[in-house]
Amino acid sequence: GVVPRLLALVDHKDVRSNERAAMAWAVAGDHRTRAEAWTALRPMLPKLKELLPRHGIRYLPYYPLSACRATLSEEIDVAFAPWLDGATKVDGLARHISLAKSELSLCLALRKKYAAGLGAILATD
Repeated sequence: GVVPRLLALVDHKDVRSNERAAMAWAVAGDHRTRAEAWTALRPMLPKLKELLPRHGIRYLPYYPLSACRATLSEEIDVAFAPWLDGATKVDGLARHISLAKSELSLCLALRKKYAAGLGAILATD
């Protein structure tokens, strides 16, 4: 229940923009909440573009990376497509998407290379 509660606070009128970002990111890296957080965050992206600090949406392509799933590359493309061109273009977003996808590729390669050892020491979903 922490994901809906934190994300509901993101648009509370008394919360400052830097606090909003911290609330949104708080559940992104924990293996227990990251999938739920990414699923809940995607429909909120248009609202977050307005609520987060200036250009805060540029850094959201990194949000789901802790899950290290092959399908994330396509999900990131779809989620951030509205802000890549036209009147809603966010400067620098394309570069951050590219960097996030590079990090994802590295994570997937490392996971594949060290799968046996990682399975024994890391928490999984």
